[in-house]
Amino acid sequence: MTFRQKDLIETQIYEENLKLHLDTKKNTLDVILRVSMPLQLNTMKTILWINIVLIGILLSFSKVFGFDSLAMLSISLYFLSIILIIFAFTQKRYKYYGDIDDIDYMYSLNYKSKFAKQNGIINVMLFIDNAIQKNKDIMNYLALLVHLAVISTFFGIVSHCLYIGLEFYNKEILWQNKNHQTIALKYQSQKDHYTNQMKEVIYLKRKNN
Repeated sequence: MTFRQKDLIETQIYEENLKLHLDTKKNTLDVILRVSMPLQLNTMKTILWINIVLIGILLSFSKVFGFDSLAMLSISLYFLSIILIIFAFTQKRYKYYGDIDDIDYMYSLNYKSKFAKQNGIINVMLFIDNAIQKNKDIMNYLALLVHLAVISTFFGIVSHCLYIGLEFYNKEILWQNKNHQTIALKYQSQKDHYTNQMKEVIYLKRKNN
């Protein structure tokens, strides 16, 4: 095997390895663009609608039980979550696809070089890798806002449950007090009736004597 043949084989192996790395990065970018970013967007929409529904439920309960400090806290946290999600929708809603659309850059490449093909693959990899990193930065930034919205929603639900639980407890206590008062009045009425009967019996006995 001549030196030229050995060099050609090594160049082909190097090129095949570059292609494998390129395919891996393309698949990673494809997963981010087609799966991860749309999933994050759907999660944001879900959180938004959950908070809107919870506000509706809270307002419905407030018509029955009234609107106290816990209800105010809960609805404030729900609105905070909605604001965070709407803010997230307006921030960094870009997608980077790793395209090389710079004409000047394309003309600057040395196509007469021995490793022109390999260098081209490396350049494409760099562009794709840059797109992957930028998309990840966008997702991380939005994930922070979503995380804050989830925390706000969680504490809103906690205060919501406390509000409903305390209102039901107060209603139960009020009902029990009314029930006890009714029983007490009924007992007092029976006692008075029995006392009056005893008085009548005593009066009749004294009258007969």
